Amino acid sequence: MNPSWDKRIGRAEELANRYAFAKKALGFYGVLTSHQKGVYQRIESLAKDSNERLSLEEELPLGILRPHMPSFILLIKKEGSPKLVRLAEELGKMNEEGLDAILQSYWRKKALDTTKNRALSFFAKAFLQPYAEYLSDMRGKPEDGLAESVSLCPLCGGRPQVEFRKLWSQYQTVQSMVRSHLPHRAVRRW
Repeated sequence: MNPSWDKRIGRAEELANRYAFAKKALGFYGVLTSHQKGVYQRIESLAKDSNERLSLEEELPLGILRPHMPSFILLIKKEGSPKLVRLAEELGKMNEEGLDAILQSYWRKKALDTTKNRALSFFAKAFLQPYAEYLSDMRGKPEDGLAESVSLCPLCGGRPQVEFRKLWSQYQTVQSMVRSHLPHRAVRRW
């Protein structure tokens, strides 16, 4: 079991308690990561008990992944942003073939042909992350560390969905703009 799941969950809780402006987003991230951890554990268990070959080059093992879709959609409906909730409701009405096509398209880096591209990409990436992380853990760490230095996935070369460094930088920019327009006493209380 990869211990980074617990670190991520703990870090999200810590930051949510520290930064009220990000509490809702970090709460969602924590719940999502807890769900992903459970999916990862089930994939890990099934892979040990099965002779099915799991690899980045093979097709997605939809038989292993598909049973986790209903709980994932339910989690998004319960905890997601309004846009993600609407998408989860639409996806919940889709048949297996439609959902499989979305996941396969994302996995094979094909453009998701829709106006909801960003939300669908998030949905597919968040759903497939436990499987991709399992494959990464089975493969080991990259030798050159290039992927870590430029925030890319060492397996697929994909960029992160959300980088908290960017959010923090944006927050600091807004904070400094506000401080420059407030009287000196108000700045100290900030």
